Amino acid sequence: LNTILSFIIVAFCVFFLVKQVNRLKRKEDVTSVAPTQKSCQYCFTSISIKATRCPFCTSELSGTEGKSSASSHFPVKFCLVQRIV
Repeated sequence: LNTILSFIIVAFCVFFLVKQVNRLKRKEDVTSVAPTQKSCQYCFTSISIKATRCPFCTSELSGTEGKSSASSHFPVKFCLVQRIV
């Protein structure tokens, strides 16, 4: 009986120790992750945070200083037709 009681007490302590270590590890992982993706404001696709132009709809993204063109505010179909003609 004494052996069973000792085993239960030790198992209980190990369980809470592992639980606390996992909880602390989870908090570190959440705070250290920086975002690497953003969404295009025109076509809403996920792109790199460093991108200045969307590779899908070819519109210039906000955050580019001093660069703006008329084709950056229209959907992709209009931009393609405008370039072909």
